[in-house]
Amino acid sequence: MQTLDPSPLAETTSVSPVTLESLAGVWKRTLLVEADGSRDDTSTVYWLQLGSICGDIRLTADRAASGMSAFAGSLSERDGIFRWSPEIAQGIPADADPDEGTLKWEGSILREDGVRRLYLEHWQCAATPSPEDYALRFHDDRECLDGYLIRIADFGFYACRPRSGASPCFALLRATAKGWAVAEALSETLHPGQPFVWPEIARTIASAPGLAGCKFGESSVVTFERMPVRNEVAP
Repeated sequence: MQTLDPSPLAETTSVSPVTLESLAGVWKRTLLVEADGSRDDTSTVYWLQLGSICGDIRLTADRAASGMSAFAGSLSERDGIFRWSPEIAQGIPADADPDEGTLKWEGSILREDGVRRLYLEHWQCAATPSPEDYALRFHDDRECLDGYLIRIADFGFYACRPRSGASPCFALLRATAKGWAVAEALSETLHPGQPFVWPEIARTIASAPGLAGCKFGESSVVTFERMPVRNEVAP
């Protein structure tokens, strides 16, 4: 498989394999190299991963709508190829090729190489999860919406798709001294600096470890994931 090589490489490649467990955390993209050699190290791009659930938000430096995207969905791996499968997305064509890539460690950098198209991305870990952190996928019949919530350290990710057909909204969240707030957003209703209150469904199950999938009352169905912290042995 053809790959791109930014020059110079800062650190040597590690032989340790990349696994879903090792990806648990908050990742900030520091470099994108396209097939034509063009480079982007100014966009704001974050990827949150916990269990199989992931959230991703990509905002250009000038916040030009045509270059921004976000999604929430799942990540899977087969034979060393990772596939990101969006369920809720914006800025990604419906007929786009599957989002597949290979991942390997280059020192502290997580390197991603495209499979279906040629590109390279560098990711650096911004936060790792604690046992209290979680990711969930929910369907709320009462509010007529579907969405995702991820909490890792002082980062959060929220994605919501109203069943009315309105545009989905996405937000990168940060914990502050005054509570949670929107740090970045791709949304018509959420904006940076705005306070964020976690939905009741998240507050209800935040202290319920070990759930794989549960129905809450008659209005909400949740898939809930929490996984061991790195180097922690699962019981």
